[in-house]
Amino acid sequence: MVDGSPLKGNPDERPAPRGGPRDAGNGAVLDSFDAWIRGRAQVGAWRELGRALDSRVGAGAERRGEELDYTARFFALPAATDPDGLFITGLLGQVVGAAPEEGVLHLRWERLRDSPPPQFIVSSSNWVGGLPAVLQLIAARWPGQKQVTAEISATYVIKAAVYKLGAGMELSPERSSWQGYHATQTAAEWRVEPPSGPVSRVSLARISAEELVVATSGDHELTLGSNLGAELEGAVWEGLRSLLVSP
Repeated sequence: MVDGSPLKGNPDERPAPRGGPRDAGNGAVLDSFDAWIRGRAQVGAWRELGRALDSRVGAGAERRGEELDYTARFFALPAATDPDGLFITGLLGQVVGAAPEEGVLHLRWERLRDSPPPQFIVSSSNWVGGLPAVLQLIAARWPGQKQVTAEISATYVIKAAVYKLGAGMELSPERSSWQGYHATQTAAEWRVEPPSGPVSRVSLARISAEELVVATSGDHELTLGSNLGAELEGAVWEGLRSLLVSP
């Protein structure tokens, strides 16, 4: 079973820390974004998808008494012609606390710090065909409708001189004191109603006088396919952009 994070598991097979964000607009850069896609299907169908994503799925499962385990971890690198592209860390598995037929696929887009990437990432990427081939593979093997609703989250670093969140979503400049301690608000969270596209929750944190971190989350209807990443990235930025104003 999985808890939604592809970073669980063997620490030797986790991706290298990301090295930097990616331009999302003047004054804002995309740090990372995630999609959780849930479905219901027979375990055999999930295992077929798992085998396509991870060569280790199913090997000796019956002998170990793991017939219902279809957990698959994988990586997908962008083409060499797209050196600034994001790579994918993926995890397929059973929804925690649910029946084995309830599956969830977690995809995370982020940057690699190391160049060239570690061999285990290269090997996994070669198995799934890299990007965007892995997204087409998922669409072809997904045991259900290609139109799905996904839970989406994204993190941006924005320049305070260029953007801030709209009225009512500012960090308090007030500094409070109590028994010799001083406290200044450095983070806050809001719910957006109605949602701005796939943005229904926004959190804000100050990392320096010049930069803020804005994290968004919400749901988005999408179509599985090779254009999945670009579709999500564009939709989230459009939803967040409508909430940003000039300082």
